[in-house]
Amino acid sequence: MNAVRLQCLLPLLLALLCVMAGPVQAAEREKVLLDSDMVEAFDDGFAMLLLAKSPNIELVGVTTLSGNSWVEQGTAWALRQLEDAGCASVPVAAGLEYPLRPNRHELFALERKFLGRGHDLWTGSFGLEKPASWQAAYEKAYGCKPKLKPVDKHAVNFIIDTIRANPGKITIAAIGPCGNLAMAIRMAPDIVPLIKRVVYMGGAFFQPGNTTPAAEFNWYFDPEAARIVVRSPIKEQIVLGLDVCENVIFKREHYDRLVKSMGNHPMSKMLRNSFAGQSFEKILILPSMSGMCSFPRSLLIPV
Repeated sequence: MNAVRLQCLLPLLLALLCVMAGPVQAAEREKVLLDSDMVEAFDDGFAMLLLAKSPNIELVGVTTLSGNSWVEQGTAWALRQLEDAGCASVPVAAGLEYPLRPNRHELFALERKFLGRGHDLWTGSFGLEKPASWQAAYEKAYGCKPKLKPVDKHAVNFIIDTIRANPGKITIAAIGPCGNLAMAIRMAPDIVPLIKRVVYMGGAFFQPGNTTPAAEFNWYFDPEAARIVVRSPIKEQIVLGLDVCENVIFKREHYDRLVKSMGNHPMSKMLRNSFAGQSFEKILILPSMSGMCSFPRSLLIPV
């Protein structure tokens, strides 16, 4: 989940996974595979680093796909953040570039015209220029060559192989669109009973969507994929949607405390330059029934 209102589920997602993982002294840590439309520093980026650093959790891999960003950007950002955090051993696998339904990007503007717009202005990769490669995205963002690289395996195959190698032990944190997981299930339906659980950040149950009046961004981006996964007979599926996300607010004092605690760490500069950091320095203009209304962004960044 994404931009103008940032539906970041970090505290709840991490708390949920850590509770499931049990005490640190347990014989085996909770194995988590993070499937994400990665962003830099905030939101999915912090989820990745918190999972990587948690003593209760073994982050077995990060798979990326387009959604909040293009998969090339997400892959580059994931690698750089893991490098800066000293987590270079966590494998990253690049996945789907586009949603399952053909021409979703080309028809996005037309869909919005007919379906209406939610309270978020953000369109993710629907509104971004596509990088030539993850290397090009990395060099554009950081002005240097990458030190790490993704594994030589598509994210879909990485998911399949990881689940087969760890039957009944993998929790998938699906915090972006569901394309990678949907394709994995279609290619290898035998993995479905082998998945321990899936924790989703997506959907909206008892409130309007953020991208359209009826749709939350992650599941709107690739609704066919979400339907395939949710309707699969996975042992346990936990859905944390907008109903939860938009009730936990990330305030300016939280941001300031976080930046201060990071000191001169490279991630501090990354956070200040991120959407979250820049948001606190700006005023958001939103249309309303009576014209235009201005709101400080600190009031509009749920976490």
